[in-house]
Amino acid sequence: MNIERTQKIIDVLKAKEDANQSYFSFEYFPARTEAGVFNLLERLDHMGTKLKPDFVDLTWRARTQQLSLDVAIGAQTICGLETQLHLCVAGLTRRELLCILAKIKKSGIRNILALRGDPPEGHDRFSKTPGGFSYAYELVELIREQYGDYFSISVAGYPEGLGECPYEEELKHLKQKVDAGADFIISQLFFDTDRYIKWVKDCREIGITCPIIPGILPIQSWRSFSRMCELNPTVSVPPSLRDAIAPLKNDDQAVREYGVEFAVQQCRTLLDTGAAKGIHFYTINLEVATAKIVTALGWAPEKSKKHKMLPYRSCLNSTRKDENVRPIFWAHRPKSYIHRTKKWGEFPNGRWGDSESPAFGELNDYHLFFLHVGKKFDRRAMWGEHPTTLADVADVFLKFLAGKIERLPWHDTRLEPESTSIYNELVFLNQNGFLTINSQPAVNGVSSRDSTHGWGPGPGFVFKKAYVEFFCSPRLMQALVKRLPEYDSLTYHAENLRGECHKNCDVATAVTWGVFHGAQILQPTVVDPKSFSVWKDEAFGLWETQWATIYPEDSKSRALILGIYDSFWLVNIVENDFIHGDLFKVFRAVVQDLQESGELESAIGLPSSPATSSSEITTTTTTTSATPPSPDHASSDGCCIDLKPGGISDPCTIALQ
Repeated sequence: MNIERTQKIIDVLKAKEDANQSYFSFEYFPARTEAGVFNLLERLDHMGTKLKPDFVDLTWRARTQQLSLDVAIGAQTICGLETQLHLCVAGLTRRELLCILAKIKKSGIRNILALRGDPPEGHDRFSKTPGGFSYAYELVELIREQYGDYFSISVAGYPEGLGECPYEEELKHLKQKVDAGADFIISQLFFDTDRYIKWVKDCREIGITCPIIPGILPIQSWRSFSRMCELNPTVSVPPSLRDAIAPLKNDDQAVREYGVEFAVQQCRTLLDTGAAKGIHFYTINLEVATAKIVTALGWAPEKSKKHKMLPYRSCLNSTRKDENVRPIFWAHRPKSYIHRTKKWGEFPNGRWGDSESPAFGELNDYHLFFLHVGKKFDRRAMWGEHPTTLADVADVFLKFLAGKIERLPWHDTRLEPESTSIYNELVFLNQNGFLTINSQPAVNGVSSRDSTHGWGPGPGFVFKKAYVEFFCSPRLMQALVKRLPEYDSLTYHAENLRGECHKNCDVATAVTWGVFHGAQILQPTVVDPKSFSVWKDEAFGLWETQWATIYPEDSKSRALILGIYDSFWLVNIVENDFIHGDLFKVFRAVVQDLQESGELESAIGLPSSPATSSSEITTTTTTTSATPPSPDHASSDGCCIDLKPGGISDPCTIALQ
């Protein structure tokens, strides 16, 4: 049975339990700095994609409230993970708590772990903040009073108590939190499995019926284990565990391996005895041990490709739940697109509207700073230690196509499998000075269940127009301008850093669509001229912010990259004939023109040794019978040049030499 992800964790847990399926979740603590936030989001994204937890849990730092909220928003909106945020009453007034709750709701998060919080530093006992609360159950009551059942609320349980009152009273306090409206309980870490099982039995005997999830802490090292014992004196350590780890204390790898074995045994005992339906892992922001435990329990997903509802990963933010259309330009930088559009009041559904409409907000908010770009030495290792020629730059793009480097500034991940069918064409383009950053092959009526191209809500067929996006020199742009009007099925848009442009279409065009049983036609990706002009600023900016900055200011390498940034053109070309069209024919013609005139080397700045002859390039499409669309041609506006047979007569024409 497939369990659909929902916005409330309690619904996920109930669905899993009803289906007799186990579940698991990960807890992380937020970073203290913005740089740490980027690193943590990368870890969340990687673990979420690889292991697919049912939800993630983010702890709360009162002194860095906004960072805590930012990480939670990023986990849910950018990483696509069902997210729960801790909220503590410690140090906050009722009014401040209401403000925070309003922010949490506005962000689209619907899951809260309600806590009292620890005593202030230097104090042994918790003290109430004037105008605030003394207990977690009061926060649960406040949330239910203000928001009804909008939020899923969990609370903490302590199998061995907090040491502040007798065990029986601790149980009564826990039931008070559940009676106030808590949906489920997550336990504090423990190592004595028998004590935990007894505690769960005691909870059930006093009338607590909601799900109780055990919290498991993988032992990572002797030092961290000893420190944990100091900070949690009520957590008992079985003598057998201490005796097993002590001889290994000088070997962190051995301690971690034993810790994994111990945690796996804990989990199996809890699941086999029925004391738990799922497990909550305290990751302490580390991956390896947790991943090994999840894998040993048989919960790691198979490596076979999961069917996609859309060509891109959907967001879990409630405000974006119906979004199913995006511009294609951010296909390989989805986090940037999500962040740019996070303040939109509504999102396109079914058709792409006017990107300047108030309903869609402002797309032109510039967010290059948002995404972590990695360390300089890592980027130099990928993109070249000392590039001095355009040949060096083109070689980086070719290495990316060949899978020898993991990413480019415009491409967050490796090349998609769908690009295999046009791999030779992409190599040809990059060898001849067209530096590609985005592309897709044509597809005509492939099954929605196809392992490479498939997506969609059910049985059906998917279609794609071939397109390619690239940077090129002014001279190559001039050669394209001369040839493009000869190809009626191509629509194109080209801009340079200064906003000068060539185009032959002013309307948004779907480049991916699907037809499904009992559903309307979906058009999830489009080429939109207005969005392209916005993307252009980001695309050029990445040359400067991610690539040029890894070299010294007065170096030839930085001058080379900044020269590309300042003079090259960004071009997007779509082949609207997805049955018989040949997107790459115009490039073969351009390269042949320049070869015959002896200008190819000077036009692209590369050695005259392309590995593939232009005549050898062919396109590959999957076809069925259909009528190809005809392109729309629009008149010029501003300094954009509308290309028509017979040359360019617009007074805004610029010198391309």
